[in-house]
Amino acid sequence: MKTFLITYYYTRCGSVEVKAESLEQAKDLAGELSIANLNNEFYVDDSFEVDDNFSHEVKDSSNESV
Repeated sequence: MKTFLITYYYTRCGSVEVKAESLEQAKDLAGELSIANLNNEFYVDDSFEVDDNFSHEVKDSSNESV
């Protein structure tokens, strides 16, 4: 049986409350706060995609002679 390395990505969505002086500042801070917010995020339906450019068969080096 062959082995493949499949690279994929998908979208998650969430919300965070941010205290800031402006909307622009709040948007900047949201990126930092989202890292600690993983429990309040959810998978966006049908967003899973395989990246064909980086998916490939993995060579089995244990069967190659030196």
